[in-house]
Amino acid sequence: MTAVEEEKLHVCSPHEGYNYFHCKSCRTVLCENCKSSHVEANHKISDAASYAFRFKERITKYKNDYINEVHIGEVKLRKYQLEIQNTIERTLLAFDLKIAGFLKMIRYKTEKRKTELYKELEDTLKKLNEEVKCNEYNEELDKIGIVVENIDQSRISDLNKNDLKKKFKDKKEKMNSLFRQGKRTSEKAKSFVLDCKEIEEIFKMYEQTTVNNLAKTYENEIANIKECEIKLHEKSQELRRENEKQVQIRQQNEAITRERTNLEEAVKELQQEKAKLNGEIDKLNTRFLATKKSVEMLEEENKRKQEQLEVLSSLITEKKEDIKRGRDGDGIKQEAAKKPESSKEVSYKEVKAVFDSTMLYIFDQKLTTLFLYHLVQKTVYKFNVIEYKIASNCGCVQIGDSFFVSGGFDTFNVQFSKRLLKLNLMEEEKQKLSAQWKKDMSVGKSQHKLVMLDLRYFYSLGGKSKEKKFLNTCERYDRNEDKWEPAPNLTEPKLNIGATSINGSAIFAFGGFKGVYCGTIEVLDLNDPKDKGKWKAVKVTNASGWAARGEVGCFQCSDKEIYVFGGIDQTGECNDEIIKFNAKEKVVSKTLWKLAKKEWFTMATPVRFNDKVLIAGFFGSDIHSFSEAEANTNPPSGSPWTLVDLKEWKLN
Repeated sequence: MTAVEEEKLHVCSPHEGYNYFHCKSCRTVLCENCKSSHVEANHKISDAASYAFRFKERITKYKNDYINEVHIGEVKLRKYQLEIQNTIERTLLAFDLKIAGFLKMIRYKTEKRKTELYKELEDTLKKLNEEVKCNEYNEELDKIGIVVENIDQSRISDLNKNDLKKKFKDKKEKMNSLFRQGKRTSEKAKSFVLDCKEIEEIFKMYEQTTVNNLAKTYENEIANIKECEIKLHEKSQELRRENEKQVQIRQQNEAITRERTNLEEAVKELQQEKAKLNGEIDKLNTRFLATKKSVEMLEEENKRKQEQLEVLSSLITEKKEDIKRGRDGDGIKQEAAKKPESSKEVSYKEVKAVFDSTMLYIFDQKLTTLFLYHLVQKTVYKFNVIEYKIASNCGCVQIGDSFFVSGGFDTFNVQFSKRLLKLNLMEEEKQKLSAQWKKDMSVGKSQHKLVMLDLRYFYSLGGKSKEKKFLNTCERYDRNEDKWEPAPNLTEPKLNIGATSINGSAIFAFGGFKGVYCGTIEVLDLNDPKDKGKWKAVKVTNASGWAARGEVGCFQCSDKEIYVFGGIDQTGECNDEIIKFNAKEKVVSKTLWKLAKKEWFTMATPVRFNDKVLIAGFFGSDIHSFSEAEANTNPPSGSPWTLVDLKEWKLN
C-alpha cells in the first residue's frame, strides 16, 4: 500500500477531512462534518484516538491470552510425552525384573529339589543293594531249610538236633526280618520314583503357568501403552487443529494490527500537530510571562528612580538657592575646607528612597569572590574579583546599586591600602561586573567604617594605620567631584565602629574597639548651631539593654529612631539583642525581639528593598531581614527579624 493510499484511509472521501472521531453505533470513523449527522441521530460518538487505544488494549489482551494458552498446551503435551515414555520404560524394566526373578526362583527350587531327589535316589539304591542281599539271604534260608531237613533225617541225637534246629531257626528269623525290611525298602523306592516323576511334571506345569501369566501381563501393559499412544496422537491432532485455528486468528490479528497501526499513525500525526501547537502556545506564554516580569521589574525600577529623582530635584533646588545666596556649587562656604557643610533635614520617606536598592553585595571570607543578590529576580550572580586584590579588613558601603570598597590591609604588598574601588553591574549586559578605581584616601588604614550621608557623600570613620594602632581621624568622599575631603575627628580613637546616618543631616557612631570594647555613642550633627561640624559624645538618659560592643549593625527605622543590633561584647561572644535609640530624646530602649541568630556585622551595609531592610552577617554567612510592615502591626503577629531562605534563589 502506497503512502497516498494510506493517507486516503484517514480522510473522509465525501468531505475530504481527517477522521478524528468514531461512531460506536455504526462502527465507522467520522470527520468533523460527518459527526453532526450522527450526533443528531443520538449515536455514541467518541474520539478516534481513544477508541484506537481501547481497541489496541483488547487486541493485546487477546493476543497474550492466546500465547499463554498455546504455551500451556505445549507444556502439557511435553508433560504427557515424558510421562508415557517414563511409564513404558518403567513397565519394561519391571517386566524384565519380574521375569528374571521368577526364572531365578524356579531354577533355584528346581536345583534344590533335584539335589534332594538325587540324595533320596542314592539312599534308595543303597536300600536296593540291601534288598539284593535279602535275596541272597533267601537262598541261604533255603539252604538252611535243607540243612534242617537233613538234620531231622540224620542220626544225630535229639538234644543235638534241637540245638541245631534252634540255631538255624534263630538265623532264619533274622534272615526273614532282613527280608521284610528289604521288601519294604524296595516299595518305598518305587513310590519315591513315582513321586519324583510327579514332582517334575508339577514343576514343569508351574513354570509354564508362570511364564504364561507374565506374558499375558506384559501383553496387557503393551495394550495399555498402545491405547496411551492413540490418546496422545488424538491429543496432538487436537492441538494441531487448535494451532491451525490460532494461525487463522493470528492472521486476523495481523490484519487488525495493520488497521490499528494506520489509526495510530493518524493519531500520532494529530498528536504531533497538537504538540506543535502546544509548543507554540508555551513559547507565547513564556514570552508573555517574561515580558510581564520585565515590565514589573521596569516599573519597580522606574518607581524607585522616580523617588530618587524627586529627592535629587529637591537637593538641586536647594543648591540653586544656596548659589543665589552667594555660596559655591557645593553649598559650602569658602572656609569649608576645615568645616563640613550644614545639610537640610529630610523626611524618613525620602531617606528610604535614597537608601533603596534592588541589589545586595557580599564578599566571601577570602575577598576573592563577590556575590551579588538581585532582590527582584531572586538570582545570585557570582563574580571573581581576585584581580582587584581586595585588601583585608576594608571598609564597604552600598549606595543605590553601586558598591564602594576602600582601604584595608594589602597582604600582597604588606601595607595599609588607600585605594577606593567602585563596583556595579553593567547596564548593557547584566551578567558582567563593572569596576572603576576612584581617588585614593589621604591615609592608608583598615577596620574603618564607611557610612553614607546622602547620595553625594559618604564618610570614613576611625580605623587603624601603620603609624597609629587606633585612629580618630575621619574624611568624606564627594561622589560628584571624585575627591576626599577632611572631616571632623571622633572624640576618641577606635576601630570596628557601628554607624548610620539619620535624615541625611547627622551621623551616629555606636561602640567600637580601642583595646577593649567601648559603649560610647557619638554624633556628628551638621545642623547643630552650637557644635556645628564637630563630633560629640551623647549623654544617654536611659541605657537599658546597651553595653560596650563593637562591630554592631544599625540603620534608621523612623524619623527619629535607630535600630542597633548584634555585635561582639566584652566577653568576645556574639550578641543577638536589639535596642532602639531615640536620636532626638537620646533614650535607649531594649526591644522584645532578637535576631534570628547571634551575629556580628563586619563590613556590612544595610540595603532597603520595598518594606524590608536586608543586611549580611559575618562575610555573608547569613542575610538578616527586617520587615517594617510586620514591626508596625499592633500587636505584632511575630518577630519582624528573620533569615532570608536562599534555597529559593538560583545561582547564575
